[in-house]
This record gives sequence, C-alpha cells and structure tokens, in this order.
Amino acid sequence: MTTSKTTKMIFIALIVVILRVALATMFGGTLSSFMFSLSGGILSLVMMFLVKTLLKDKVSIIGISGAGAVSHNIGQLLVASYIVRNFSVMLYLPVMTFIGIGTGIFIGIAANYIIGHMSKIKTVQKISLLKDEKTFR
Repeated sequence: MTTSKTTKMIFIALIVVILRVALATMFGGTLSSFMFSLSGGILSLVMMFLVKTLLKDKVSIIGISGAGAVSHNIGQLLVASYIVRNFSVMLYLPVMTFIGIGTGIFIGIAANYIIGHMSKIKTVQKISLLKDEKTFR
C-alpha cells in the first residue's frame, strides 16, 4: 500500500474515532467520558497502526485487536491519572490489561468471522470490484 493510501486510511479512521466519541458524548456522555473515550480511541488507533505496519504478516487481526484494546485502556488510565493528578490510578493497569486482552481477542475473532462471511455477500463483492476502477483511485 502506498503512503498516500495509508495516510488517507488513517485520516478516515481518525474521523470515525472522533465522530463515534462525539456522538456517544452527545447522546449521554459527559466531558470526562469524552476525554476517556477520545484518548483511548486515538491511542488504540495509533497502536493498531503500528502493530499492523511493523509486524505485517506476523500478527493476525486478533493480535491487532488485542493490542488496540490494551492501548485503549492505557489511554483511559492516563487521562484518569491526569484528572485526579495522581499516577496511582495506574495500579488498575494489570486488571484492565487482562480484561483488554480478553475483549480484544473476542472482537478479533468476531471481526475475522464477519470478514470471512462478508466476502460471500454479492453486494460486498460488487463494492470490492469497484475499488479497482479508476474512479476510486
């Protein structure tokens, strides 16, 4: 994948993260939940990109998802320690890491399953063929 395509994909993913956090906050969140979600989402996005880029074929979607889940928790704990102005909040990190690995594996398995089944849907196959057209370059 070229650098311009990679940059474009990261930009789109960042917009998705920001919109998801903004919508969740508008429909029932607070300023602190916005800060927790945004920091976790951005750190998760960066970590998943780094894992995918640096480890390429050595890690599956399950590993990438696990890395994203753990880094999401780290981002939230960093904001929590900033808010309370005490780094001892990081004592929750081992528990949250254990939970993050479990949820990351679950989401990775679910994503693997969904991707495998989406390739059988005719509409998705047509959209996949469109990406080869000059219009989408």
